[in-house]
Amino acid sequence: MADLEEALVKHQSNHITGSEMAKTRKKWIESHIQNRLTQLEELPTSIGEDLQSKCLLELYGLKLIKVDKRRNEMLRLTKLEEEEKNRVETRKRKFFAEILNAIRELQLQVQASQKRRKQRNDVVHMCILSSVLDKCLRLLGFESAAPCDTSCKLRVEDSDECDDRNDTGWLLGGSSL
Repeated sequence: MADLEEALVKHQSNHITGSEMAKTRKKWIESHIQNRLTQLEELPTSIGEDLQSKCLLELYGLKLIKVDKRRNEMLRLTKLEEEEKNRVETRKRKFFAEILNAIRELQLQVQASQKRRKQRNDVVHMCILSSVLDKCLRLLGFESAAPCDTSCKLRVEDSDECDDRNDTGWLLGGSSL
């Protein structure tokens, strides 16, 4: 133990960080255990039975400690690998969930835009059909029907598209609206 303290004092004077000191201490302990294992394995068989059983217990205890350290290290590494794998999977799930949400949002925007466009086109088509019906009724000499609404009537009348066409060609589908 005195050697350890001397080594620590020596390393402290060299300004070693705490983690480096812990590594040095760990290496020293491991080498001490390994030296003791070697000593116990090389004991002669001629020693007393009590001493031999005590040495065997110490030997098996030290070997068990080494095995236990390896097992704990393997468990720690396995846990770290599993945690990293879980983090990667979580990142992937979040990434794809964000993409899926963006696609859904875009799809909803497109559907809303299509719905607005369809409603606008339906109103325009209804106004055009109303205007066509009104012109047809006037051509046939009937009283004109009531217009669909004033804004539609203004849009159709402002465009003057119907007035520029020849009446029969327009009615027979000579040019499309």
